[in-house]
Amino acid sequence: GREVRPRTLLVPTVAVRTERHARLIYGAAMRGVARAVVNAVESGLIPPELSEELVMVAHVFVHPTACNPFRVELNNFKAMNHAIKKAIEGRPILEDLMELWASARHPFRYEP
Repeated sequence: GREVRPRTLLVPTVAVRTERHARLIYGAAMRGVARAVVNAVESGLIPPELSEELVMVAHVFVHPTACNPFRVELNNFKAMNHAIKKAIEGRPILEDLMELWASARHPFRYEP
């Protein structure tokens, strides 16, 4: 693989228990995340002069029963692309997150 700038750390959300799951996370998901980061620099969303100074952290979820590497790569590309755009825009702001947190309810455990 090719080294990505800005440097990007991939952190799996769930424990990696099988070789197949590891290949999906450190193969397909990582490719999707890397493509989004490179795309952000090439499109000018991330200024090239900042690419040596920034560090990206991608908290990646790949379901343990996932089996389609193409979908895993595409989903992680879309998620990272969206996250980069939101970060550049400074969204969400803390006040918005606090408002959402205050009204959050588990869909199966909520009792009015």
